[in-house]
Amino acid sequence: MTTVPLDQLAGLPLRLLARECDPFVHDFVLDVARSAGVELTLGRPAGRTYDTLVELGNGPPAWAVLVGSVPEAPAGVRVLPLRPARQVPVVLVLKDAKTTACTEALVAA
Repeated sequence: MTTVPLDQLAGLPLRLLARECDPFVHDFVLDVARSAGVELTLGRPAGRTYDTLVELGNGPPAWAVLVGSVPEAPAGVRVLPLRPARQVPVVLVLKDAKTTACTEALVAA
């Protein structure tokens, strides 16, 4: 699969979630760029995932970062892995209650 080097995107506006909406993702993306020596150009903040994808396909050149599962992209949009690839640390947060089959399945995963 084709990957995209981060430095090749530096001049295009990045549609990133506003820090107020998701400080972890916002800071993580900017830190990855800084550690790679890349100064990103921030565009208008991204909104809901699918709306942002539609705007990317129909608006001026820009790009966005998605974390988690990737929905089917609408016409005019390609979803490609970023290079260098990054791992996003996650934790599982559960209600502290009696162990259930669901909780056991989540912990086992």
